[in-house]
Amino acid sequence: MGIKLNGDLSEAIYRRWPLVIEVSVYHPDVSGAEPVPPITIAAKSGEWHQFIKLEVLRRIRGQADVRQDWPLKIAGSPSSGSLVLDEKNPAGRLTLLMAVEDVEPIPVGEYVLTAWLDTRSGATDATWHGTVRRTEGALLQEEPTPLSEQEACRKARVQVSYYRALGQRDQSAAALDAFLDQYPASVESMCWGLRGELFEEAGNIDEAIRFYRRSNAAGAQQSEPTSDPHAYCDLPAPPYYQDRCIDLMESRAPPEEPLRDLCL
Repeated sequence: MGIKLNGDLSEAIYRRWPLVIEVSVYHPDVSGAEPVPPITIAAKSGEWHQFIKLEVLRRIRGQADVRQDWPLKIAGSPSSGSLVLDEKNPAGRLTLLMAVEDVEPIPVGEYVLTAWLDTRSGATDATWHGTVRRTEGALLQEEPTPLSEQEACRKARVQVSYYRALGQRDQSAAALDAFLDQYPASVESMCWGLRGELFEEAGNIDEAIRFYRRSNAAGAQQSEPTSDPHAYCDLPAPPYYQDRCIDLMESRAPPEEPLRDLCL
């Protein structure tokens, strides 16, 4: 199992930000494309995610941990009844959300989150029966004032994750546009690339390519390009956005210029 808060547990979470918690269930034997015996999780009634429980404790120095009651809401429907884990689908995820107004009253401090998957009762006969758990720590802090450019980009990305989980594309775009308007020369390549994703999802391929190129250019400002002459698109921006730029260019008429140059 795995637990992520706002995408990365290695970083603090902040008040006045939405909270996105991802609880993941993994097949223990998947290490590549080799076939593995599937693991099926299914309830006699309802969806598989009912077997996941999340406990939140607040750590207070010198006192026993205090159980918390966070108003978490499930984002959408994780699946229709059952979850099958195999080499093609090695993980299942449950996304839980808290709005800014729900995070705001939570005291700053250290928290411990424990996720359980327990199918010993209520699972169908032919499916997996057992229990597994994962515990992670989290640090809730006040939002820094002012935010650095890097943290402002991270906040926009967290907002996008939150709004995407709710199916609110316009709000996702608005969060990134607000950041990019404030930092029009930003070197935060992930924010440029994520805005390109939203344009691509909306079918605006021209703008998607333009923002993927900005992502690549921003990445080039952060580190030196590779000298590998065989690199298809050799900028050090996140490789996914290099690939997306090239894929979109290839989907059109064959370009007269090298694709690497078109993705600058």
